Amino acid sequence: MKTMLSCFAIAPKISMANKMKKMRDQLRKIKEGHEAFRLTPDSTPYNEHHRPDPRETTSKVIQSSIIGRDKERKQVVSLLSASDEEDTVILPIYGFGGIGKTALAQLVFNDTQFRGYDHRVWVYVSQVFDLKKIGNTIISQVSNEGNKNEYTRENINGRLCDLLEDKNTLIVLDDLWETNDFHLNELNLMLNTKGKIKVLVTTRNEDVAKKICTHKPYRLNPLDSTMCWNIIKQRSNLEARGDKDQIEQVGWVIAKKCGGIALAAHALGFLLSGMDLVEWRALSNSDIWTEAFSDNSVLPSLKLTYKNMPPYLRLCFAYCAIFPKGHNIAKASLVHQWIALGFIEPSKTFSSVRLGEKYIRQLVGMSFLQRSILHTEQEVFTMHDMVHDVARSVMDEELVFFNDTKISSTTEQKFCHYALLENYSKSSNLSTILPATLRAVHTSNCSKLVLQGDEFSFTKFLRVLDLTDCSIRILPSSIGKLKQLRFLIAPNIGDNVFPKSITLLPKLKYLDLHGSFRISALQGSISKHACLIHLDLSGCSNIRVIQPEALCGLTKLQFLNLSWCSILQILPENIASLTELQYLNLSNCFLLSQLPSHIGSLTELQYLNLSGCQGLVKLPMSFRNLKNLVHLDLSGCSRD
Repeated sequence: MKTMLSCFAIAPKISMANKMKKMRDQLRKIKEGHEAFRLTPDSTPYNEHHRPDPRETTSKVIQSSIIGRDKERKQVVSLLSASDEEDTVILPIYGFGGIGKTALAQLVFNDTQFRGYDHRVWVYVSQVFDLKKIGNTIISQVSNEGNKNEYTRENINGRLCDLLEDKNTLIVLDDLWETNDFHLNELNLMLNTKGKIKVLVTTRNEDVAKKICTHKPYRLNPLDSTMCWNIIKQRSNLEARGDKDQIEQVGWVIAKKCGGIALAAHALGFLLSGMDLVEWRALSNSDIWTEAFSDNSVLPSLKLTYKNMPPYLRLCFAYCAIFPKGHNIAKASLVHQWIALGFIEPSKTFSSVRLGEKYIRQLVGMSFLQRSILHTEQEVFTMHDMVHDVARSVMDEELVFFNDTKISSTTEQKFCHYALLENYSKSSNLSTILPATLRAVHTSNCSKLVLQGDEFSFTKFLRVLDLTDCSIRILPSSIGKLKQLRFLIAPNIGDNVFPKSITLLPKLKYLDLHGSFRISALQGSISKHACLIHLDLSGCSNIRVIQPEALCGLTKLQFLNLSWCSILQILPENIASLTELQYLNLSNCFLLSQLPSHIGSLTELQYLNLSGCQGLVKLPMSFRNLKNLVHLDLSGCSRD
């Protein structure tokens, strides 16, 4: 085990490509050894897609894990509340990275003082300042429009004035970096509406705080060593240990080395919970502590946490570098990407999905993933910027980036297996910039990127393809050549029928075509996907018919989302043949008049959403056979 733990350290002399290959080989060898990591069967019902509790529940989860910031919470709430006579109050919190600015903002966001407000809005700003994106995010959260409408810069201010007039609104702008006076003045102008607006800003930069504020900025100081030690004690479950007196002496040394950074204390505390006294001492004496640290480098304590992860977890964590900073990561999507890339293999006891869920819980435990406050039906996570920096440093030449102003070095692209195109709008064919060795490609904010028919002819090894935020008039036919593809997200495509190229992908397990409103029918050709587990056709509002033969071959399907297929009138009777189906969302299928009479045959079904099905007046008799049903939503249905 020591050999495996040392083979994936940060900044090694051998190439990351070689290490990643070794890790994959090692994972195969330990496939049967998952029981050794004390994985215990989870008897709770499957709730991958269960609707999460409201924000108050999320607040309790956050508050229980935040130590030593109650005084600061009260101070910030008091400062915001003391200015009720002003229409717009902007209060920045500033301090260096990892100190707990976002956590404090979350506590304030969920404080009882503001729960009665008409609107509460959370916006992640990031290093890329985009006023249009900020404005549209606020509009989407305070209106019933969601993300359906995108307003121009000229229209945003007027729309916000209409929505927020005479309303009490709390807005959090998390992680603001912009220093340009003109841009900050524009932001200030946008936030000055006709309502009562409280704006809480988090930033690392004191100058930014002073430029944007209407009140004196609040400086968040580092935690003292006692607070860091309290966090480590809690996270490591010290009180349950028989050697806690000896451990405490070493623990104090580690707490002092955290430098007052809450993120470091949380990560190390979780890591130390599985270590004995010798390992505590080894971690305390590590050479990594002596490395210089600045705002632009990786925190030593986070390096240590990563270095001491189990091998299987390092590989899964490192892959998260492919997401942009601040990205909301859906749990189901991430787990299926890990599986598609071969990072997870089932053991004798656990399925690949269960193991993936276990790995996510471990990453959450050490604060390498954090639960998002985004209100959604699926569990969503974010990654702290400093943790994201660790993942990026680990991936090294394995990951290549492209945008309009910066293209990663091509010198080591022969080792590259992962690519992120962010804010990329050039017209060049992807085959001219991307290496043929790619296993995964993600796009983000690439709405001006128009994909051509032969776009993906250059690679034979692609397993994961996420085309979110691309302009897809017609799904490129060359996708049909990606015989290894297991995971495909291609929302809002302009195809009128289910794309033929998708039917040529024999290994596809995860397919998301949400928002593709031109597709008019689900045809029999989709039944060729015998491996398909996850199918999302939500927002495909022109689907009138699901042909019976379309479902007959989907025997492994576990997730089916047909929400907002607003003119779908009937489901074929043979939907009852999907005996492994666990999640079915039919919400806002307004014209759906009846359910299949044998729907009770879906004995594995645990989530069923029929909300907004106005034409549905009764349920079939077989409905009583859904013994495993955990979540049923009938709101907005007609009553017989």
